[in-house]
Amino acid sequence: MIKVHQVDDGFRVADQGVWLPGLYATEGAARKAAQMPSETLQAIQDRKNEEAGGSGGVITGADLAEAEE
Repeated sequence: MIKVHQVDDGFRVADQGVWLPGLYATEGAARKAAQMPSETLQAIQDRKNEEAGGSGGVITGADLAEAEE
């Protein structure tokens, strides 16, 4: 069962008690991410962290849509 958790800096997703990669800007983005492969989410998070200077990157709905193309 997918659960979205609000945290101080965004939203995180757990699937059957296991955290999925990524920190999401909105609850909608987090719910969309729950339908994507973990490998894809990790690659997006790695890119967003790099863009943010090494850590703290936040994934948006637009990032997820781009990855689906």
